Amino acid sequence: MGVDMEYIPFYKTALGFGGKGLTYKSVGKDFSKQLKEAKVVLNRTQSKNRRLMAASILEALDKNVVNSLNVEQLCSSKVRTLLTLFMK
Repeated sequence: MGVDMEYIPFYKTALGFGGKGLTYKSVGKDFSKQLKEAKVVLNRTQSKNRRLMAASILEALDKNVVNSLNVEQLCSSKVRTLLTLFMK
């Protein structure tokens, strides 16, 4: 299909803001360029808290996120999911 894909981890990583601009690194690799160039991100992190944090960061960086923060917040709670479905 011609879709370029890059892996950007959200486990044991550090997001930095400073004199060098935005940096995003793990212990062994710098993912700053991949994060900067990404237009659409599929949020598929295993941990619920990491998914919420990833969505928050990516949306703050103005990325288009599949499984957005609103979706993650709604789906992380069975009560919120049921209430939303019931109210529709």
